[in-house]
Amino acid sequence: MKRLYAIVIGLACMLTVNAQMLMTQGGTTLFDMLFTEAVKFKLEGNIQKAAEYYANCLKLDEHSSVAAYELATILYRVQDIKNANEFIDIALKNDTSDNLFYVERAVDIKLAAQRYNEVFPLLDKLLEKKSDDAQVIILGINVATEQKDYNKALYYISKLEKVSESDDLTMTYRYDTMYKMGNKKAAYKYIKSKLKKSPNNAKINFLMADYYFRENKVLDGIPYLLTSTTLPGGDSYNFELANIYLQLKNYTKFKEHSSKGFFSPEVPYKVKYQKLINSISNQQQIKDVEELKEYYDDVFEKLLPQYKEEESIYVLYVQYCNQKENYQKAVDICKQYLASTESFSTVDTWKTFIYNLLFTNDKEQIIKYTNKALEFFPDEPFILMVNGQYYMINKEYTSAINPLKKCYKNLLDSKTDNAQQLKKSVLENLGTCYYYLDSIDNSFAMMDEALKLDPYNVVVLNNYSYYLSLQGKNLDKAEQMARKVITIEPNNPTYLDTYAWVLFKLKNYTEARFIIERAIDSIKDENQEYEEIYDHIGDIYFMTNDVDKAVEYWKISNKFLPTDKKQQKIDAKKIIDI
Repeated sequence: MKRLYAIVIGLACMLTVNAQMLMTQGGTTLFDMLFTEAVKFKLEGNIQKAAEYYANCLKLDEHSSVAAYELATILYRVQDIKNANEFIDIALKNDTSDNLFYVERAVDIKLAAQRYNEVFPLLDKLLEKKSDDAQVIILGINVATEQKDYNKALYYISKLEKVSESDDLTMTYRYDTMYKMGNKKAAYKYIKSKLKKSPNNAKINFLMADYYFRENKVLDGIPYLLTSTTLPGGDSYNFELANIYLQLKNYTKFKEHSSKGFFSPEVPYKVKYQKLINSISNQQQIKDVEELKEYYDDVFEKLLPQYKEEESIYVLYVQYCNQKENYQKAVDICKQYLASTESFSTVDTWKTFIYNLLFTNDKEQIIKYTNKALEFFPDEPFILMVNGQYYMINKEYTSAINPLKKCYKNLLDSKTDNAQQLKKSVLENLGTCYYYLDSIDNSFAMMDEALKLDPYNVVVLNNYSYYLSLQGKNLDKAEQMARKVITIEPNNPTYLDTYAWVLFKLKNYTEARFIIERAIDSIKDENQEYEEIYDHIGDIYFMTNDVDKAVEYWKISNKFLPTDKKQQKIDAKKIIDI
């Protein structure tokens, strides 16, 4: 994304105007016109064009704080933090109105740029205008603590104590800061005094437990944490207690307290969701524990009915199933959500669903749901490619062409590794579709393009050589490609069969027999998937005067896929052209 900055500045430098050009008819300045266009492009989601126009505005007026702010915002969103910082500084320097939006954006950018020393003056500036803004104060505490500037943290905590309605919040920050700055005894006495005054406060009991845990006195801390879970507002502390029991390998207690947290109506959904994320990320820790193997399946199954409108929990359950390679379950979860809503909210969720569908190899379902996804996200290359590919696999070649062509068009300017892989797949599939639609020249043109992207693409090399053999064209080229394929993958029966068939078309029957027998040897059991190989070896045996074996394999092929041509060969005991 940093390329955006270079493009923006390069285009801005191309715009040269003189003072006489700055005013147009009606008193509208060129700056106003460009800024209006920039806003229009921003609203349309075309940030590249918006950035170009904001940069041109700055070329006209290098002191424009609003243009610098907008450009900084765009660069921040595309993660070009270094240049975003440069432009937000321009905005702050030239702003005469003390615009708090600029200051708030500057805080975001400088935090991302890790320029922490520059954050504190901005926070102080915000607090001059919004002295009771607890969120700004909390941000100051967090930044100061992160930088181990504990005196600064205590300064902000004192401010928070004046404006916050939550004693629990300020108490937590003060205790944590005191402990981190090395005043452990003071931290302990502080919480102990609070506990003496309010023994039935869940937060205070939790902090008392936290102190003992930090001091590695786990058994001393557990009673306080257990007490906190029984007090009003303390249900969420069951998760903390569960983690302690997990470390102690007391899995019964772990499940007991985890379940209390997950199924408590008092614990907010966001807390449960975050705990599920943490649990899934720690699956390696518990996956070999017999008692816990199915635990989270049960948790998800009980939570889904409670939060059936929360797409995020369905997506998380799918990710969990993916970890366990339970792709059919992942598909069922997605269908369950779609049964109650029109669509997933993001293209990434659709892609995850379709990715899991691919493991089921249910052609009709894949076509159905990729078509539905394209109603909402019609330009997504991955969905277009899968849609076209499965129309092709379903032998609906005409239906496959448009999504494949659209996918390729949408990928033309992309240079990412994923885009290159999709391009290769699209060209490969287009080549197959055009061939079976009798558009032979288009088919071979697609395959030539695919081989330019990857000269060692075995699927394209195999298909191309086989189609050439069926056409009886460029057999020498077909032989070179097919030989290249079996050099790369010498034990694949389909690829060996292609090479043998090209040799057969070249009337090199002896070598064709040697290769096709290698193909047959690599097939463990008779299989419908290889009915064409059985038919081919029959033809090759016939041409090498082994009629009985030819008939034997023609019969096997005809058993799996009966045709008149095969039956006539069997009856006549010779190759028949129909």
